[in-house]
Amino acid sequence: MTKKTDLLVKGLTQEQKDFLYEYAQKNFGSRSRTKAIIELINKEMDKEPKDNVTIPEPEIHSKNKKRVQFSIRESDYNNLKKIAIDNDSSIQHYIISLILKDLYAKQLMLGSELELLRKSNYELHKIGVNVNQIAKAINVGEDRVLPINQLREYIEQHVALVQNLLLESSKKY
Repeated sequence: MTKKTDLLVKGLTQEQKDFLYEYAQKNFGSRSRTKAIIELINKEMDKEPKDNVTIPEPEIHSKNKKRVQFSIRESDYNNLKKIAIDNDSSIQHYIISLILKDLYAKQLMLGSELELLRKSNYELHKIGVNVNQIAKAINVGEDRVLPINQLREYIEQHVALVQNLLLESSKKY
């Protein structure tokens, strides 16, 4: 059990005490000077520049994991669920991506982004097959129309799609 101690502040004028009472009433619905003082201290502390301390990322092959369990309001849970569904991701993966972003400035791709990259890899494979067919036709000396310009345009469109995906992904975080 934690011992709750009251904050004893000496030397306040009546005007300062009244201000704290009114501030607490307005912001917390109670006339607790302690809550008002803590809130004012927190506001001032938030104004202070924070050191950007970087925590070294643990080794990738570490298999030691710990379970974390916490409770949030139902409305917050519903918002998390909606965001996760919109990104074709699970709530757990979305929360982990947020935590890793804050801890290590590491960005995990979500489900929708991963799916676009899978499609991109498939398209790149198809392009590679086409290039191999064109190279074979040139080496064999076949006289047929080669769709090199079409392939070049297709590659440019695909590169633009991947760049767009990466740009949107980086804006999110």
